[in-house]
Amino acid sequence: MGRSILPRRRSGARDYGWSIVEDAGRGYRRVVASPEPREIVEIERICSLVRSGHTVIAAGGGGIPVVRHDGRLIGVEAVVDKALTSALLAQLLGVDLLIISTDTEYVYLNYKRPDRRAGTNRRIGGPGVLRCGALSADARLSKTRALTRTALKFIP
Repeated sequence: MGRSILPRRRSGARDYGWSIVEDAGRGYRRVVASPEPREIVEIERICSLVRSGHTVIAAGGGGIPVVRHDGRLIGVEAVVDKALTSALLAQLLGVDLLIISTDTEYVYLNYKRPDRRAGTNRRIGGPGVLRCGALSADARLSKTRALTRTALKFIP
């Protein structure tokens, strides 16, 4: 989350109680929870705009994660998972198609391992693959989960 932290500042960041991990040779980053989205706070407004024929940009990241507490929304230290939030939005809107753009050429089974395998069709993203843990726990896994959830509602 946020900017990279230089190695010499890593201990200072930990003094705040932050969890810090190495970020692919680019320094260090703070890690926070990425909980499953349960609701989209502004869904009624989004639906109203869509019904009125407007093009709506929503669930694209940068949102503030909140929880409901005593009837109020409270900000929490977490990140909003764009892919899973997009899948939830697609479900709530009843859309026929969800497209998630990425700079990754394929979804890989066993990513970053010698036995990795590129998926070039639907066979790689099924729920069995998600359950067996063959995809790495990173953005690709989140995107695959989101697309699989959306696609499965159309399978008879």
